[in-house]
Amino acid sequence: MIKFLKNNLTLKITALIIGAFIWFYAVTSEKATLFTKVPLNIKIPDKYILLSRVPNKAVISIEGNKRQLMLMNLLKPLSIEINVEKKAGLYFIYLDTSMVKIPMWLSINVKSILSPKTLKIRLNPTLEKVVRIKVPKGYKSFPEQISIVGVKSIVKKTKNIYPTSIPKKEGKVGLKIPNGIVKIFPDSVKIIYESSGH
Repeated sequence: MIKFLKNNLTLKITALIIGAFIWFYAVTSEKATLFTKVPLNIKIPDKYILLSRVPNKAVISIEGNKRQLMLMNLLKPLSIEINVEKKAGLYFIYLDTSMVKIPMWLSINVKSILSPKTLKIRLNPTLEKVVRIKVPKGYKSFPEQISIVGVKSIVKKTKNIYPTSIPKKEGKVGLKIPNGIVKIFPDSVKIIYESSGH
């Protein structure tokens, strides 16, 4: 009797699991539309800098069966990839659904790109240059020169970089970075009194 009840319970649980699976498969086979954010990746040529502000995500609408949409929402494999192969200047790029990268294993359809619809891209060439650290008379910086990288027109005009402060005693300080400079190395210097004998 006990053995019969155990077997019967096992059959009921198995039937319940199969039934739940069939129900889930049927329900998630229905089509639906989903609004989601995807990464917006922009690749620019070497030795160029992107000056315009560009969002890092785009809002799109996608269509597919609920099962595929659930999988997409879980793994988030979608992205928009834009290769900017042009040189210096101002460009407008119109976003199209064909720009959305979809893995082959995902059966969904991108209906539209809701925001942004257009990207404003401003490219400028960059330049690397070595400049001096400017400190008041009686002080010295180590190192005395640093390397800067930034917008070519601004880097050309930049002759000196200034420390953020001058310590009463010797110490390490940061550097004031002018607008248009994107990288400095090193990003801090040691300021000392020349009279300290260092």
